[in-house]
Amino acid sequence: MQEGPEEDSFKDYCLVTIEHNSKSFGFLEFTGSKLSGNIQWGDNKSEMFAGKNTPSHVYQTAEEHIVIIKVQQADGIMLPSIEGISRIDLSDF
Repeated sequence: MQEGPEEDSFKDYCLVTIEHNSKSFGFLEFTGSKLSGNIQWGDNKSEMFAGKNTPSHVYQTAEEHIVIIKVQQADGIMLPSIEGISRIDLSDF
């Protein structure tokens, strides 16, 4: 079955949502092949990434931020540290 032009281009992406209260964020790694995705940092900034290591980000303040990550072709996720993280939602991963 072919995709129509109205199909969602993110339909094959996994979604990860992380709430944290740190002044920086960047302690996340995905496993898989040909990884690519988009990170919304929760402060009206976002960026694309490719490869296993996601970019890091520094915030103006250490308040609660919700990071939303859409990643394609991931089969795992590693969080070496959960310091400052209050919630992780992997229900759409």
